[in-house]
Amino acid sequence: MKRKMSFLVAGLLCLSLCLGAEAAGTVTDTLTVRVGYYGMEQDRYVEVATYHWSELYDALPLHYEAYSFFRSTDDGTYNTVIDSAYGFYLADLLGYAGIYSGDISVVAFYTRDQSVGFFTSFTYADLFGTQRYYYNDLSAHISPVYDENGALTGYDGDEAWNDCWTVQPMLALEDSWVSYEIGTEHTAPNYSSLGTGNRFRLLFGQSYPLECRTNQSAKYTHTLFITLQGAPKITEEPSELDGTLGSHTATFQISVGQQALRDALAQYLDIASSDSSVLEITGITVTPDAQYSDLATVTVHYTVHAEGEVELSFGFGGTSIAENRQVTTKQPEEKPTEPTKPAETTPSTEPSEGPGGGPSAPTGGAEPRETTPSASMPSEAAPSEPVEPTAAVDPETIRMYALPDALAAQLQSGGQAEAPGAADPVPVTVVTVQPEDDRKLLLLTGAGALALAVLGALCALRYYTRGRRSS
Repeated sequence: MKRKMSFLVAGLLCLSLCLGAEAAGTVTDTLTVRVGYYGMEQDRYVEVATYHWSELYDALPLHYEAYSFFRSTDDGTYNTVIDSAYGFYLADLLGYAGIYSGDISVVAFYTRDQSVGFFTSFTYADLFGTQRYYYNDLSAHISPVYDENGALTGYDGDEAWNDCWTVQPMLALEDSWVSYEIGTEHTAPNYSSLGTGNRFRLLFGQSYPLECRTNQSAKYTHTLFITLQGAPKITEEPSELDGTLGSHTATFQISVGQQALRDALAQYLDIASSDSSVLEITGITVTPDAQYSDLATVTVHYTVHAEGEVELSFGFGGTSIAENRQVTTKQPEEKPTEPTKPAETTPSTEPSEGPGGGPSAPTGGAEPRETTPSASMPSEAAPSEPVEPTAAVDPETIRMYALPDALAAQLQSGGQAEAPGAADPVPVTVVTVQPEDDRKLLLLTGAGALALAVLGALCALRYYTRGRRSS
């Protein structure tokens, strides 16, 4: 008999060791956070970070918190659960990862005990936007309801509202899960027997006493897939695309919900041409904004190969983020060439000798030009003061013409001058001499002569007066 008991104890010990080893093998030491947008494939969600539990233990505020559950059993009846836990709030984890909870659409929890797909998921409104509670001593505050035949028809939990408080969603590093039958009294949290066997267990509380969601309390959580609301937003439209042949660039600004998504823009941004033989996208450059962690400037490099019509599409991780854009390509417009102006020839002012020994006509057949008198030309005496030129020519202007010697001789002899031929024009140089205003000079001269006459008269009077005295 003792031998049988020894074998039984040894068997139970081996079984407990195996179960312990299996549980230890299921527990995860790390937690990964990934983000993406609706429509992206799971493998294209961007990894924000992978955290070891010890990092989160040191970096995040930790709390002792209890969570109540109303749970169905296999026989159709219900019991209650109190999970006493020690861990960090989910909102603090998201803040540590740089994710604003208000940008979240859905959070999916992937666990070690489910190999395909997520174990459970919550919308933002359900997980963060709904007030959730811990109902203390819940089993004592729920009463079965029976029909007139004594059959159980349901439960009444209104009394539980008298002893409850709000709780936040938590990922527990340690917890203690204890079930109680309906009607059990004086149940309460117990933080003295916590264990790490379910590490990174999701706890979230109840929105009302009879809410039954125990099956969503995921344990062995290793990855959070967070789907953000909307899609990357183009905050500044692309500049006007140059459709002429050759290589060009276009820029626009884009805003994403998280820095890891911005850092992955160059890899996940998909800008495609409907016909690369007409317009080819050759590269994308992403420049992060220096001030905002979710903003970047995108430069698209493209080459136009031929004339035609193409359509550009803008996507991120397989999802569309903007309407398609039509582009018409064309040959560059040729600018009209301006006619070349002929070089201007300045007629020479210096007369040259022509036939007959006189000066020849200026080149180009130009009209006679008025010139200022030179030292070799006869002129009036230079005025004592410079004379300012006037805009209009005075009627008394004196015009002097320098004639060829042969022509002058004919005129002096009374003969008729021969008209110069078209092939041998007679050069004529016109000299304009402005008449001087001599009134001032004449007045001064007259005054001087009068003064001399008076002086001479005085001298003569004195001479005659002296001669008379001496006689």
